[in-house]
Amino acid sequence: MNPIELLREQFNSHIDLREKRPGVLQLVAPLFHEDGDMMDIFLFQRNKLKFKSIAVHEDIDKLGRKDRNRLTNACDKQFTSLDEFKQNAISYLEREIA
Repeated sequence: MNPIELLREQFNSHIDLREKRPGVLQLVAPLFHEDGDMMDIFLFQRNKLKFKSIAVHEDIDKLGRKDRNRLTNACDKQFTSLDEFKQNAISYLEREIA
């Protein structure tokens, strides 16, 4: 089973892979907050380039345990709130670039 098939199975076929342009793929994985609001994750990857994923949550405490675990396993870096992102994103990105 390839990684996309595995994701489709884990997300009940709510995964889509789209080619935005040659060499650039977009993975769309809708997740739902416990209150029913939908959260979309878009991952862009160019072939053979280093890539780090960053998730910015409006409020991580609103996520269900299973969704939080899935995101934690998939993301390289997470900001638990918009305020946390605003406060720490620039210094984090500067460290990543260095």
